[in-house]
Amino acid sequence: MSGVFQQNKFEGNNPTGASPSVAPPAIPQAVQYFLAINGVQEGPFLIDQLKDEVRSGKLVSSTLVWKAGLENWIEAREIDELTSLFNAGPPPIPGA
Repeated sequence: MSGVFQQNKFEGNNPTGASPSVAPPAIPQAVQYFLAINGVQEGPFLIDQLKDEVRSGKLVSSTLVWKAGLENWIEAREIDELTSLFNAGPPPIPGA
């Protein structure tokens, strides 16, 4: 049987024969957000956790938020991926 492995140049669990030193790309990390609540930094929060903060009224569109890549704290409404958190319900009824 060992002759079969040698004959077919068995590479273990590497069926393509690619170099085993090639590493796969890094797994993308989830974005973490920090909130400024009453002058105190809270977090980190993942986007799903921020939904709960909106429901509780702790996170509103004017809350200051920071995430990696931002130079300064900005209002939550200025971060595209957070705007949907504040527009989750139906629009107001016309004429109401």
